[in-house]
Amino acid sequence: MPLTKLYQQVKNSVVRVLALNGVNPVSFGTGSIIGSGKIVLTCAHCIIMGAQMAIADPANPARALFGKVIMSDPIRDIALLEFTNHIGSPIKIGNSSSCLVGNGAFVVGYPMGVDDQTLLSAHIASIAPDYLRIDASVNHGNSGGPLINLNGEQIGIINSKHGSLSQFLIQIKNATACRWYKAWRN
Repeated sequence: MPLTKLYQQVKNSVVRVLALNGVNPVSFGTGSIIGSGKIVLTCAHCIIMGAQMAIADPANPARALFGKVIMSDPIRDIALLEFTNHIGSPIKIGNSSSCLVGNGAFVVGYPMGVDDQTLLSAHIASIAPDYLRIDASVNHGNSGGPLINLNGEQIGIINSKHGSLSQFLIQIKNATACRWYKAWRN
């Protein structure tokens, strides 16, 4: 399937993540809508303590929707933001353990703080037990965005660190992540 069709399937599940000080952005990144459509998965390094966390409203990008951080793990560089209302369709979660070097993939995000969503084609360049390396040229702002396989499933999260997200994504897919982050919050 051409990337054009795959992009159409996932584009509404990818959001621009903003850390705001009043109306001024102090950090930005990308996230993917997961679970019930009220949760955004992003990188912990996109979260700024003391800032209001928001996403650009998918229906009106000039407006911000404010959420709360329900989980932030700086070691794994994973964070979850929760929103009161449904914000969009969740992305499908795949399993990165079935990836092979050379497999096609793509990244959707908001590099360099641009307002327009971008697509970067990629290939799996190397595989380690704890991470996938890709050959796409990602930039600041792509952090937290999904790495998507050619089945339209999120198999990773873009960050500059070497850390495993496969197990976390599998937990989300199997709906056990809810128990994990609820236990983490308590």
